[in-house]
Amino acid sequence: LPGDALRHGKNVIELRVTHDEAADATFGLQELAIGPHKPLPEVKMGHPLDFSSAGMKRNPCITYGMYSPEDWGTWLHARAAIDLRVPAGDLKLCVASEWRVFVFAEDDKRQIDIFANGHKVVRLEFTSRDGFPAKRSFDIPREMVGDDGVLRLKIVAVNPVIPAEVNPDLADTRVLSVALSKLTFAEE
Repeated sequence: LPGDALRHGKNVIELRVTHDEAADATFGLQELAIGPHKPLPEVKMGHPLDFSSAGMKRNPCITYGMYSPEDWGTWLHARAAIDLRVPAGDLKLCVASEWRVFVFAEDDKRQIDIFANGHKVVRLEFTSRDGFPAKRSFDIPREMVGDDGVLRLKIVAVNPVIPAEVNPDLADTRVLSVALSKLTFAEE
């Protein structure tokens, strides 16, 4: 395939393969996007990205590894990614996040690792005491954002579960750990 894209009229077949050791070791995502190539719109600082069924229609980002959105948010596969563009700036990005967690016992916990453009930024831990929404904040150093403002957040579940294996009364065979409700970006 010459170059990184094959054009046919208005359609573009684009092959993007991630290759950085940290991301490949935990994610290994290879994507094939078929359709018109569209640049990512810019996220507005201070305005929440809503991952509910209504909010996903308005989100200025592209997502991978997510189940169908529900009224309150979207469950993630064991590995998920969100591509977005953030405004240029010199200050670090502060991300406020809201989650729902699949825990089945009082002492149960779920952990996720979050990567920004292939660099691990944080491990978040959730327990049954968190409730909904479970709120967490984390920072992303500005040097982890691409020169073009493109930011890929990868979310990797450290210890996902299949509900039906935990409780035979549950028919849910999805691999679950956390669901994302909102992300809000700010500069600090």
